[in-house]
Amino acid sequence: MQSRKIKHNFAGFIKAGLQAGFLVGVVNIIWFLFSTKLLFIDAPENINMLSVSITCIVVALLVAVGFYFLFPRVKKPVLVFRGIVFILALISLFGATAGTMPDGSAAPERFHVLAIPMHIFAGIFIGYFIPKFLKKDVSAMFRQTS
Repeated sequence: MQSRKIKHNFAGFIKAGLQAGFLVGVVNIIWFLFSTKLLFIDAPENINMLSVSITCIVVALLVAVGFYFLFPRVKKPVLVFRGIVFILALISLFGATAGTMPDGSAAPERFHVLAIPMHIFAGIFIGYFIPKFLKKDVSAMFRQTS
């Protein structure tokens, strides 16, 4: 399989960020529904499918913009990008396990079971798919070959 080069074009990075954000949003919504409906984990009022979706897309867009600015400054941008995303995902786990919500209220019981996988999914999907989407035409992935 031929490796394609990433073009340093802002619109492409935004598009990749939107695609990765949408993808991780779908995965996190599935986990949110599974956790709340089947595992009976109580989610705080301000965490719902809409807030999960918006957060995933905004975070992926911000990370893609960061990657755009990082890209020309390092020798191996994809490797460095994935390392940074991995570290940020690990750091985000501290907030997910803190026992308090960002507004200072106590986290619901077993909230970490809901939050930790969502942060891991976000780190993996954003770190993997943004460079992947930049390297290939995503529409080609969905074309049917006869």
